[in-house]
Amino acid sequence: MFFRKTAVLGLTGILLAGCGGSSSDSDESPSQPQADISASINLPAAVATVEYRYRVDHQPLSGDVRYSAEELPKWASIDPATGVISGEPTQQDVSAQSPVVVEATNGSRTLHLKGSQRGVCRRLCRRTGL
Repeated sequence: MFFRKTAVLGLTGILLAGCGGSSSDSDESPSQPQADISASINLPAAVATVEYRYRVDHQPLSGDVRYSAEELPKWASIDPATGVISGEPTQQDVSAQSPVVVEATNGSRTLHLKGSQRGVCRRLCRRTGL
């Protein structure tokens, strides 16, 4: 009797172990695009009347990457082909911080970068002020 119950329970366990464990049940398939990536971005400070250049890092993406900016300081623009944010802030642009939202995509994945540009200084920036 004991052996019979043990054998039935053992066989039931083996049968159930095979249910739902197949890799073919996965929601991921090669034809589906990969998930988007979100990350933070903090651009270095700029100096008024000095040309500013910063290249966006897109390390998780490969291939032909295109860039766009939803939000940048008013004096800055982004090159869609290279991801270089550039511009020349004026004395009127001196500020503590500006929000930044950039997207980089290679067609199958999109990298969403959100953060800030650390401001525009009158002269060389110091930790204590503008």
